[in-house]
Parts: sequence; structure tokens; C-alpha cells
Amino acid sequence: MAVLPNQHYLHLTRKDRRGTLVLLTLIAMICAVPFFYPLMGNSPVSNSNTFDSTLGKLQMKKSAMTAPTFPGSYGGESHKYKRPADSYSGSNSRSKGELFSFDPNTISAEGWKKLGLRDKTIATIMNYR
Repeated sequence: MAVLPNQHYLHLTRKDRRGTLVLLTLIAMICAVPFFYPLMGNSPVSNSNTFDSTLGKLQMKKSAMTAPTFPGSYGGESHKYKRPADSYSGSNSRSKGELFSFDPNTISAEGWKKLGLRDKTIATIMNYR
């Protein structure tokens, strides 16, 4: 399609020009805020005693949050757990497998058991063989 000499490649309607102008003005104002913010005035200096007491409260909250508490199963008491769950006895009953060379396409169920896989996983593997 040929462009006539009196037509422009980029023609904006009056509404489009106004919207573009408003958008560019907003962007310019947002970019100018960091430069003019320090000139708006200083914030009042807070009392050092208030600051120290607030800092102490925050440090106490932080120390209370480092040791998470979990509700006990009996009596509603809380216990603090410092060790990961895997370190407790009986929490994870995985059998330690024995490593050896094998072909996964021909290994038997006993071989998978030697590797330490669960019976359900072995049954799934054997089902799709």
C-alpha cells in the first residue's frame, strides 16, 4: 500500500497524543521523586532511648524466633526442636542399600531390594518392564 505525501507513517489521534503526554509526565515525575525527596525536609530525630528500647525488643523477638516451637501432642505443651527430623530415631526407616554394578533392564526384584528400594517402588518398576 503506497503512502500518500500528506499521510504520516506514525499518526496519533488527539486522544492518543494526550494519553502519551500524560504517561510521559507520570514517568518523569516518578523518576524525579528520588532527586527531590531529600529537599522536602528532614525527618525528626528520634530519641536515642526510644531507639535503644525498640532495638532491644526486636532482638528479643529475633532470638525467640531462632528456636521454633511446635505444639506437643499431649497437654498442649511446646517443645523446642533443635535437631533435624531425620536425626530422631524411628522417624525415617529407610534401609541402607548395597551398591553394585547392574543393568536396570535385567535386574531382578531381589537386586532392586539390595539397592535399598521400597517394595512398592520395585513392584512399579517390575510392572512396566
